[in-house]
Amino acid sequence: MGRTQRKKQRDADEGDEQEVHAQVENLRRWLRTYAQAEQSGRAAPLTEPVLAHLEETIEALRVSDDDLRLHLDTLRRNAARMEQERARYRELLDLSPDAYLLTDLEATIVDANAAAAELLGIDRLDIAGRPLSASVDPEDKPIFWEWLADLQTPGQPLQWEMRLSGTGPEPRHVVVRARHASEAPELLWMLRDISERIRAEETERRLRQERAERQAADTAAQQARFLARAGRLLNEAFGAAAVAEAVVETAVPTLGRVALLDIREADGREARYVAPAGELSGRLSQPASRDPGTVVGSVLRSGELDVIPHLSDVQREQIAPGATHVLDELKLHAAVLVPLKRKNVVIGVLTLLGETVEECSARDLLLGKAYGENAALALDNARLFLEARAASRAKSDFIGYLSHEFRTPLTSVLGYADLLESETAGPLTEMQRRQLSRLRAGAWHLSRLVDDTLAYSREVISPPALELESFDVRQLGVECVHALRPAAAQQGLTLEFSAPQYPVTIRSDSGRLRQILLNLIDNAIKFTTVGTVRVAVEDREEHVQIDVQDTGIGIPARQIERIFQPFHQLDDERGGSGLGLTSARQLVWRLGGEISVSSTEGVGTTFTVRLPRDLPHPR
Repeated sequence: MGRTQRKKQRDADEGDEQEVHAQVENLRRWLRTYAQAEQSGRAAPLTEPVLAHLEETIEALRVSDDDLRLHLDTLRRNAARMEQERARYRELLDLSPDAYLLTDLEATIVDANAAAAELLGIDRLDIAGRPLSASVDPEDKPIFWEWLADLQTPGQPLQWEMRLSGTGPEPRHVVVRARHASEAPELLWMLRDISERIRAEETERRLRQERAERQAADTAAQQARFLARAGRLLNEAFGAAAVAEAVVETAVPTLGRVALLDIREADGREARYVAPAGELSGRLSQPASRDPGTVVGSVLRSGELDVIPHLSDVQREQIAPGATHVLDELKLHAAVLVPLKRKNVVIGVLTLLGETVEECSARDLLLGKAYGENAALALDNARLFLEARAASRAKSDFIGYLSHEFRTPLTSVLGYADLLESETAGPLTEMQRRQLSRLRAGAWHLSRLVDDTLAYSREVISPPALELESFDVRQLGVECVHALRPAAAQQGLTLEFSAPQYPVTIRSDSGRLRQILLNLIDNAIKFTTVGTVRVAVEDREEHVQIDVQDTGIGIPARQIERIFQPFHQLDDERGGSGLGLTSARQLVWRLGGEISVSSTEGVGTTFTVRLPRDLPHPR
């Protein structure tokens, strides 16, 4: 029974009770009036009809009274049952984790269960009469008022989400389900707290984002490692053919299951490189067609990367002329063609093949493009290196020829100077001896320039292979010092040597090391006018260190970085070719070591050479 029906029944029962009371009151009033009339002698005698009517009235009243008592007892029992049911329903509602509210049409709370009081943060005894809007988060109030307006008309329940504030440090998210009561101007509400779900969703979303960021970082790191490894392998390759082979071999399998590189060699011949190498190289060695309209030809002309998810029969024949059956055997149905561009010129096309485009770098085209740029740079550098080496060889040949042409007349000049000095053709005057001495000095200086130039040409421009052997560095140092001690004595200098009392053995090229030491010691003598030149050999376990120290003029700080440059001279008046230190540094590098210099202007200079004990991989 609804609230309206219960009210109507209650009103009807109250009406019956009032009618019975009215009849009883009328009877009492009539009896009092009759009694007063009888006492005054004015009462008429009761006739039989009157008495009969009175008895009927009394009996009707007695029956109505009994019925009324029975009816009131029934009402009381029903009210008790209804109260029990209401209490039971309230207990059930209080057990519900969801909030249930009853409000008027303006959303002022009439009643609410315990969950609603807890959700709104209001004592249950104080919740009635409070507006529900007071608990709505200020940012969500506009939408609350819009939904409340829609609830003014009875209809289907409405559902939306909003936030409640004032119940904690953070708003609580709730899903609201409400409708207009069907029999009264009231609204029924159900609010479910979904804050935990929202937090869980936010946590999951944050974890997904972090996972995606980690995956992106891992992918970027893998790509960086791949590109670094590829760059290292491409840089280590020597020669155009070796670089081209490294391009395809490095691409497999990271960028594709099979890699084909179509380039044009320096002699104009078209060539193809295939990876993985082996039998496959011979089966797919025929270069692709470069004609306009072909897949390779189009990439060569456009310079744009091309992704082909499904190769047609025509495209397969263009990529693998006469060998389409190989693509079928290997299930190579997709291709990505990467242009190798250098300075906006396409110098080749790298074709990556796989069963799907995902297998041939299509999942990350930027990686394919970056690799293509690195490959193009390596190929272009190989070409430039070959051109530079050819130019260097021509320069070396020219310098060698020129030096040889200088050496022939110099030998004659020195020979005749020796004859004149021996006075074979007759005695010399003192003036002639001084002139002959200057002539010999100039000839020897020019001979040294020729020797330095030849050494530079031989060791820097086109170096021969190293001759590795085991030898005692201490003994080699002694020999170099003895060879240059006369030159030091001629300038009034002391040339000292120190080394351990035991052999210091290394495996290297003794001839190159001898040339290094002679250059450094001669350089120290040349730039020292007073004092000492010291040569020290130290055994440092993993390497051997040789120091050449002088008390000469020193090197200005601004020139420290320039002294190893070819033809650079610290002091033009002291002569020299400016190639000795350049050759020394190149030789040290070839022997797997390093050379450094420390100097104080006006105090002196120390050159330090460090060489490994063993040279397994000569440079």
